[in-house]
Amino acid sequence: MKISFTDILTQNEVVVPIIQRDYAQGRSDAKSTTVRQKFLEAIFSVIQSALNGEQNAVLELDFIYGYRMEGKPHYEFYPIDGQQRLTTLWLLYWYVSKQEWADVAETAILQKFRYETRHSTQVFCQKLTSFSPEFSYPDIVQEIKDQPWYFESWDYDPSVRAMLVMLADIEKQYQALASGNVWAVLTRPNNPLLLYMLDMKQVGLPDDLYIKMNSRGKPLTDFEYFKAGFMEMLPAEDLRQRFENSVDGSWADFIWDVLHSSRAAEQNDTDLALIADACFLRLINYITDIQAYVAGLPFTEINASPKETAAIYGNRERVEFLFDTMDRLTQQYIEDPGFWDRHFYYESGEFVDAKVRFYFQNKQVNLVKSCLLSYEKSDRRFSLPEQLLLYACILQCIHQTDDFNRKIRVIRNLVINSDNELRINTIGKALQEVRDYILNDDGDIGVFGYFKKDQIQEEKDKQAHLEQQPRIATTLYRLEDSSLLRGCISLFDLDDTLESRSRQFLSIFKEENTGEDWRKLANLLLCFGDYTQDDGELTNVLSGRQSDWRKFFTTPAYNKQQLFDRTKPVLMACLDHFEVQQNETPDAKIQSALAAYMLQPKDWKYYFLRYGLFRQNCNQGYCSWRPDSDYVVYKMKERQFNGYHWDPFLVAIQRLVNDERNELNNYGGNLNITVGYDLLSVSSLANGFLVKNRNDVSQPNAMFGQLVQEQAILNSGLFLVKQDDMGIDLEDRIEKGVELINKILQIQ
Repeated sequence: MKISFTDILTQNEVVVPIIQRDYAQGRSDAKSTTVRQKFLEAIFSVIQSALNGEQNAVLELDFIYGYRMEGKPHYEFYPIDGQQRLTTLWLLYWYVSKQEWADVAETAILQKFRYETRHSTQVFCQKLTSFSPEFSYPDIVQEIKDQPWYFESWDYDPSVRAMLVMLADIEKQYQALASGNVWAVLTRPNNPLLLYMLDMKQVGLPDDLYIKMNSRGKPLTDFEYFKAGFMEMLPAEDLRQRFENSVDGSWADFIWDVLHSSRAAEQNDTDLALIADACFLRLINYITDIQAYVAGLPFTEINASPKETAAIYGNRERVEFLFDTMDRLTQQYIEDPGFWDRHFYYESGEFVDAKVRFYFQNKQVNLVKSCLLSYEKSDRRFSLPEQLLLYACILQCIHQTDDFNRKIRVIRNLVINSDNELRINTIGKALQEVRDYILNDDGDIGVFGYFKKDQIQEEKDKQAHLEQQPRIATTLYRLEDSSLLRGCISLFDLDDTLESRSRQFLSIFKEENTGEDWRKLANLLLCFGDYTQDDGELTNVLSGRQSDWRKFFTTPAYNKQQLFDRTKPVLMACLDHFEVQQNETPDAKIQSALAAYMLQPKDWKYYFLRYGLFRQNCNQGYCSWRPDSDYVVYKMKERQFNGYHWDPFLVAIQRLVNDERNELNNYGGNLNITVGYDLLSVSSLANGFLVKNRNDVSQPNAMFGQLVQEQAILNSGLFLVKQDDMGIDLEDRIEKGVELINKILQIQ
């Protein structure tokens, strides 16, 4: 019987039974990727034809076999053959229904599709069905993974992982289609996507055919394909023998043991075996990648690119590096299991001189384990800095060089602070420099040239300072390991002030600060001067996010020159002040600065200090200044003028008046005031405010006329704030603005 997916779900509940294999069309291997892309291209091609009005646009998706059993309240259909196509169609229908805000009554049928192969897959499908994305993330997969109901353990469920890959590709095809009417095509009576559905009981097929049709079992893993093909590429018999003896022996035991100590151990034994194969391949791909980068050879993936792999491992030296790496990592795990904890840490409270701090998303000091669980060339979950650091550690494992603690700290500082320099297509140079540095007994920083030039010079300066003042090492390392600085301490002078300033910095600018704490500290800095940095036509005044502070305090900052000309003097004055006034709190200093403003002109800093609304919803800290004034004209929600932005003076006035007759839009608009049938608008000027009559030309405005008559404003609508000769306010313009608005609202 020819039938559409909509009709299948209308008439049945589709249950993928426990005996079925995992969802495979979303796998990331080359074969599955090709099949998936061709399948989706065919589906969206026929959808495009249907959208173009072609009446005969049909794609027949072949037979699906299964058992249809009577259930409550619907028939239950258990697919034997067709699970993959049905799952892909379910994901397609889900995505399109959410993108096009399909009617809830129409989408209810999607709840009648469930997986019973694994409990985790079943729960994921249930959660996905009830989830309504906002599509506010770069892609749908990121939005799903960022939901509170998404469990990290689902990353190890092969069906869930495959479903997310399929959704990502469906999203790309849908966006390329550029139509908002796909749901109507998928649910119309003459549906272009059709299947032939066979109920095996009705057609009289015997039960043992079910077993025969599923006797294919699960396919060979990518790792099993790798083992079969790789040995043939090896250039010598002794290498083939070494590989054969190790790959299913000591190396496999090593991978298995590492995974048993990780989150993967939460899975059952069958899952762990599959995970172990996948992790093994990730490590092999990583080692092959770094060798390809250094040699300047193309390489895609160990199974997807056999010619590239053969070109790389036709060289005996590269084969031996691969084998030596696997051998030494295995040996290290057995003989020196404390290596990673001895050299690295994550939490600030674990600082010791001999350790180097990591800040990576994986939260894993054991970089081998991170590589096993996360390395994929395409998604950067195992980042380029982590890849470089792991390479340095592999070289250390193989060669056992001297002074590794200091060397790895320098490398950490360089890789963390070279975001703009690290590119996958040029990383070979960085790997070579890391190798030269680790293997150089002198530890000459002069071997580096690829990384950020400022950071290279800073490392040279720090090394020279430590040679003269070795006792300062603990202070310097602790400052480097601050989550706010992460190895870049260019703001600090390497002199006798380093100890006291470092102590105050770590005491005041604590990484556990909340967003409100950071906004308060931005005000604290204002007490010591103008620390801001221009970024194009905008000025950054700091936000409540630590990531913005990190960029602000480290080169290249938002404006490298202003980092040293503006930010550094202010920050150092702040630190020096609290070294002397150790009993004074930041709150007390801010209140003292505000009190001083009561007796002096009120520049732009005063308004930021007094009115928290100036920083509220200014997510990245960007503001726009008046070219003719000391005062800010807009605070930006993000960074673009096509997004939310407000005049902060008008925001403060509106909130303080707190009357529903005042309206202020989110795109830099004026403050609009409606009383009866009269409408006024108020906008900010460099020297006060401008009140305008917004009534129709033919309609008099009693409010405006009375304000002029009472001399509250000039005939032109100007409301001036007293200022000195430099254009700085002598009275609080927000207080004056509140008085003006209250006067307007009292007019009858």
